[in-house]
Amino acid sequence: MRVRVLGPLEVIGRIALSAALRCADRAGQAHSHRGLARAYIRTGRPDAASTHLEAALDLFRRLGDEVGQAAAHRGLAMVLVRQGRYDAALDHGQQALDLHRATGDLAGQAVTLNNLGYHHALFGDLHAALDFCDQALKLSQRIDDRNAEARSWASLGSVRQRLGQHQEAITCHRKAIDLLRDLGDRTAEAESLANLGDTYDAAADRAMSRAVWQQALDLLAEIGHPDAERVRRRLANE
Repeated sequence: MRVRVLGPLEVIGRIALSAALRCADRAGQAHSHRGLARAYIRTGRPDAASTHLEAALDLFRRLGDEVGQAAAHRGLAMVLVRQGRYDAALDHGQQALDLHRATGDLAGQAVTLNNLGYHHALFGDLHAALDFCDQALKLSQRIDDRNAEARSWASLGSVRQRLGQHQEAITCHRKAIDLLRDLGDRTAEAESLANLGDTYDAAADRAMSRAVWQQALDLLAEIGHPDAERVRRRLANE
């Protein structure tokens, strides 16, 4: 029988949830469920993550915590996308956005607008995706949230690539990479480099696609990212 080794985030989450249950601390329970959901999302267990996010959402509703509800809805949208349930993901994303607006949380709005753009792109509505991502970009720049801005540029790059706007997509990806490099987010930088390589490939610029994919592969391999194998295969097939 195979024994599953618990990751540190899961261990911490379980301990926190157990303590909150013993103390009948509903707020602590809600946040612990969210923490466990994040651990399960990172380890590729969307069903377990969904269970904990639903529990967190129920508790946040009982507590009247709109900020917590928004975060739970945003997490559920992410999980549902990974399960291919795009309609439900869009619904949870919109509920998160409505709650962020009700509480005046501009940073939360920027993140959620970008997520909704990404979800619409997966759903195939690229023009709606472009609109949401553009709103996210403008808001993140207005509040000087460079992390949200970087992710908005990355999303815009992916959407514009799918629209066949390759040069615009390259510009967007490069803006995202520059910001992520400054922020020290090596994982997101590596992912954006891989996407930039895909865009050069779609534009039939083989020399640049290989050069950028190689940069992405070096960084992905260094940080042990699972996308390294995908990029390695792309290089081998060129």
